[in-house]
Amino acid sequence: MDPTERVRSVYDSLSKTQRRIADLLLQRKDTACFMSLKRLSDEASVAPVTVLNFVKKIGYDNYSEFKRDFQSYIQSVISPRNVVRESFSYDIESSSEVIEKIRQSEKQLIEESYAMINDDHIMSAVLLIKQARKVYLVAKNMSLPVASMLQRRLVFLGLDSELMNLENLNILPRALARADGLDVFIVFSFPNYSQLIGDVAKCARQRGSRIICVTDKTISPAARYADVVLLCQTASVVFYNSMTAPLSLTHLLATLLAIELREKIDANQETYRLLASYLEKDIS
Repeated sequence: MDPTERVRSVYDSLSKTQRRIADLLLQRKDTACFMSLKRLSDEASVAPVTVLNFVKKIGYDNYSEFKRDFQSYIQSVISPRNVVRESFSYDIESSSEVIEKIRQSEKQLIEESYAMINDDHIMSAVLLIKQARKVYLVAKNMSLPVASMLQRRLVFLGLDSELMNLENLNILPRALARADGLDVFIVFSFPNYSQLIGDVAKCARQRGSRIICVTDKTISPAARYADVVLLCQTASVVFYNSMTAPLSLTHLLATLLAIELREKIDANQETYRLLASYLEKDIS
C-alpha cells in the first residue's frame, strides 16, 4: 500500500487537525513529500508532534521513514521505467503518417518548452553563469551529450567549465570539495531520474554553490535544490525522452551568454589571433 492509500484508508477516523495534514499530503503530494517536519507542520498549521502522531497512525515508525517512502512513491509515479513506450503503434500507420506524427511531436516539444520558459528565469541563469568562477555541468545517460555540447560552448566563450565525471565515485567527492559559493552547477535531470544527480545537487547546495536545474518537472530530485529551474518537455512519441527541447534550450543559453560577453570576446580577439598564429606555425 502506497502512502496516499494509507492516508485515504484511515481518513474517516482522523481528527479535524489530522485531516488538515492528510488534505495537505493528498492535494500537494508532489511538493509535500520533500518537506521537513517543521515545514509540513507549519503548512498544515499543526504542532510537529501532531505530524509525528499522524505518521504513526498510518503505519510508520517515524517521520524519516514516512518521508523516504513518500518520496519513493512520487518518484515511481513520475519516472517511467522503460525507454520505449509500449503503447505506440508501429503497424497500423503508413510510414508517411508515422514521420508526420514524429515531426509534429518534436515541434510540439519545442513550442511547449519555450512557452514554459520564463524570461526572467533564463536571464537569471545567464547572469549566474556569466559571474561564476567555474561552471560544473552534471548529467547522465541521454542528457550527457546535451551537457557536453553546452560545455564546449562555454569553453569557446572563455568560461572555465567542467563536465563532471559521475562514473568514478572515488573522484567525485574530491571534485565537489573544490566547489564553493563562487561556482555554479548546471544540473540536467530527466526520467528515469538518477538519484546520484539529486545527491550531487544537494552536495553542491551544501557547498554554497548556485544551481541551475534543467529538467522536465519541478518535482524532479535535483530541482528542489536549484536557484533557477528551466523546464523542458521531453516526452516523445516513441521514446520516453527526446533531447530536442533541452538541446534547443542550451543553444539559447549559449547564445544569450555570447551576447552578454560580446565586449569581453571582442577585446580578446587580438590575443586569440596571435595564439592561433603560433599554433599554425607549429603545425606547418
